[in-house]
Amino acid sequence: MAASGHQRLAGGAGHMPADASPALAHDGNAATAGNGNMASIACDSRAKVDALHAKAMELGGTDEGAPGVRGEEGDRAFYGAYFRDLDGNKLAAFCIGPAQQA
Repeated sequence: MAASGHQRLAGGAGHMPADASPALAHDGNAATAGNGNMASIACDSRAKVDALHAKAMELGGTDEGAPGVRGEEGDRAFYGAYFRDLDGNKLAAFCIGPAQQA
């Protein structure tokens, strides 16, 4: 890999240019499992985003961002919710589209 100018990241998480600094997670610590990565679940309606977030909270998850539009409302509006599971993994549920199609 040195010939390509890249280095392997810890844990085999991927590659980055040798002169780049590893990304820091939101809390300022090095990115590790559950801190600096996120899985996303695409939903086909805002109601399903709301329901998934509510179920996560009901089951003991931690709220990382209540359901709502991020950015401008419109034909390509991003509606999402963020939460952590009981193991600390960050997840997002989202849908894209205008409110009337929710």
